[in-house]
Amino acid sequence: MEIESYFPSTVNETEEFKTIAKAENPLITDLWEDLSIILEEMFIMTMGIEGIERFEKMLDIKPESEDLEERRKTIIAVLMGEIPYTLPFLVEKAKEYFGDDTTVSVEYEKYLVSIKAYDRFEEQQRAFKVFLRRILPANMLYHLIQGFKVPNRLSIRANLGGSAFMKMPLGVEGDYPPATDISAFIMNGTAIVSYIGSDTDVVIPRGVTSVFPNAFEMTNVKAITIPSSFNNSMNGFYGAIMLETVNFPETGNISLGGQCFGICTSLKSITLPESIKLVEEGVFTGCDNLMEIIVNQPKGSLSGSPWGAKNATVIWKG
Repeated sequence: MEIESYFPSTVNETEEFKTIAKAENPLITDLWEDLSIILEEMFIMTMGIEGIERFEKMLDIKPESEDLEERRKTIIAVLMGEIPYTLPFLVEKAKEYFGDDTTVSVEYEKYLVSIKAYDRFEEQQRAFKVFLRRILPANMLYHLIQGFKVPNRLSIRANLGGSAFMKMPLGVEGDYPPATDISAFIMNGTAIVSYIGSDTDVVIPRGVTSVFPNAFEMTNVKAITIPSSFNNSMNGFYGAIMLETVNFPETGNISLGGQCFGICTSLKSITLPESIKLVEEGVFTGCDNLMEIIVNQPKGSLSGSPWGAKNATVIWKG
């Protein structure tokens, strides 16, 4: 900033005033920058890290990301969670987050709200989940689904339920139970993106190889059976708060990563057969009611036990 540009024309060429301006300009510039920062800190969308941290402290928000834009959206989501909460209000906010193609449906008899979003899913889902947890009644579950726009698709069943799975190697699983209908899943190739069904006992179809993060979060699923074609999941069953039973195949090559079963608070016991080749340290983080992990393998063959389950006893039976 050049203070001399504000001097009257009668004095701005005077050496004395030029000297004053030269001395004052750095101070005025610093003051102007400080005032600009104060102005920016007054608005969430322009504030810097200090302002964001101040709001997070006031609102008791624990940031899940270092990205400032995502943290701003989380703060806004918390501040917007004001009574009254109505279905039109939820629909309006869902479309603000994910675009006009977003759909919201409520199954009142199941106490379930389903939100299907097609755009900006990855960048917005965390902030939107914070918003949902604040406005939904305590007895309601929510299901946040990532939709995929496929040209000329008649239905999920027509596009994926027939040809996609019939071409997959089924393997030898003579005693494998009848699979849950493929229309209960949103699929991306051989990976489950999200579970959108209503069954509490889910049998993952043979040929499925992986599960996207949070695919079963806040669903009513109580039991899951996994096929031998399955090979990995990173946070796939995270937040499946009603999950009580997990049935792994005896043969296969399965890796459990991240917090695969994180916050599965209804899980009390689980058995890891020989098909489990890798379990990362935080797989059972937040499973406070998980008391027993049975490992049908030699002791120490899977490192990192009890894998985040702070109350569990690990029993090796190999």
